[in-house]
Amino acid sequence: LTLSSPMGDSSLLLDGVDTRLTLNDTALELLGLGNATATVQFGAAIQGQGASDILIGLSSYLFPGFPGPSQMYIQSGGTVSVDNVTVSGGNANAAFLGVSDPGSQLTVSDTLSVLGGSLDARNQAAVTAKLVDIQGGEYIDGRITVEDGAKLTVTATSQLSEAVTVGSTGVGTMMITSQGSGSAVVPLILGVQAGSQGDMTITGADSMWEDADAVIVGYEGIGNLTVQNLGQLSTLGASTNLSGIIGYQQGSTGTVTVEEGGVWNADGNLQVGASGTGTLNIQGGDL
Repeated sequence: LTLSSPMGDSSLLLDGVDTRLTLNDTALELLGLGNATATVQFGAAIQGQGASDILIGLSSYLFPGFPGPSQMYIQSGGTVSVDNVTVSGGNANAAFLGVSDPGSQLTVSDTLSVLGGSLDARNQAAVTAKLVDIQGGEYIDGRITVEDGAKLTVTATSQLSEAVTVGSTGVGTMMITSQGSGSAVVPLILGVQAGSQGDMTITGADSMWEDADAVIVGYEGIGNLTVQNLGQLSTLGASTNLSGIIGYQQGSTGTVTVEEGGVWNADGNLQVGASGTGTLNIQGGDL
């Protein structure tokens, strides 16, 4: 099922508790040709069966001359459950996925990828995915924001081969704010490949990220982590007894700042500057 209209707008509206779209071994694609919009609301649902994906956006170099925004809204109790979701923005193509309001849920059984463009979870909505990967796209950064009591849950359990990645290539950003929260069992890695940059900010009272493993800030690239304004980070170091590594591989740069009442509860060892360059700043925060 494809929404694309190079000369105009295309839209899909699913509205009401008796409304359901089933993706049976197929994909829903919002291609960013013209203005493509999908909305799931008021108890309506998209349910995947077999291999089912949602693609939001498309790099404009594939269709030059027809740029346009692609956006999907899951709101007011709407639910979506599929295998993979990709938000892929590029030059002149804004790609956006919004999940908002109590009862609204996005469930991804495999990978939630933001490859340029943005995902915004807010107002007590829930986003669950096995894996989360945030990358920079063509001329645009990738970004996930969790705010206003929304929750992001990462369900992968294999610490040896899986991770939450922010800035695996290009520039990726994760923001946890205004009582938003996130959790994972596997490591959180900021700045994965050489030349990449991963930034994460946890800010505001009751805003938190809880990780049963470690946070690696600057794996091969640049990583920046800020915990501030009563925000909280909790890392347990389950797999190696390391709660955090700042500046991991040679050539990497990692910076962690805990300030203005921010708290990092590290139940394990911290390594500042492994083979890379690591900096830990504590300015009015707690570690």
